[in-house]
Amino acid sequence: MYEETVTLKVGEYSRLKQGIVKAVHLLYCGMPTKDTFSIAFFRSEGYQGYGINLYYPTDVKTITIDGVQFRVVKVTADQLTLQQYEMM
Repeated sequence: MYEETVTLKVGEYSRLKQGIVKAVHLLYCGMPTKDTFSIAFFRSEGYQGYGINLYYPTDVKTITIDGVQFRVVKVTADQLTLQQYEMM
C-alpha cells in the first residue's frame, strides 16, 4: 500500500516529516547520464543535519532512503515521480 505520491522537477524538494522534529528532504538533481538519476537527501534533527547525493539506475523499481521505501513511478531528465510506501 502506498501513502503518498511525490513528483519533483529538477531543483525541487519535498520534506517528509518523520516525527516531531525529525525531517527528511529529497531534492531531484536530474540525470547525470542517460541511464542514471540523482537524488540529494538531506536529514535534520533539531539544529543538526547532513546531506548526500544518491545515484540510481533509471530502470530501478524501488529505492530505500533513510529507512523509507519508495516505488519509482517515472523518471525523466526533467522530473521524478515516487510513491512512498505506507509506514507501519
